[in-house]
Amino acid sequence: MVLVMERGIAGIMSWLCNYPLDVIKTQFQANDSIHSYRQICQNIMKTYGIKGFFAGISATILRAIPANASIFFAAEWSYRLLHIISEWH
Repeated sequence: MVLVMERGIAGIMSWLCNYPLDVIKTQFQANDSIHSYRQICQNIMKTYGIKGFFAGISATILRAIPANASIFFAAEWSYRLLHIISEWH
């Protein structure tokens, strides 16, 4: 259970670092009138403040916990299985 929580926390930390960049990228793709990342950042800060860079992150975090926990679990299980198979041969 501890490993699952550790993997979930790793996913949360990853999204906390990357989420603002994802918001900026999405705004850039969705808005044809703005042509620079700097303009997007200024617009978000002016309109929403720093919270604007993290809008919608709660749903992403709720998804990240089970997703990352299961991915790391599968990777670790696969590693152990391959290790057992390599010792057998």
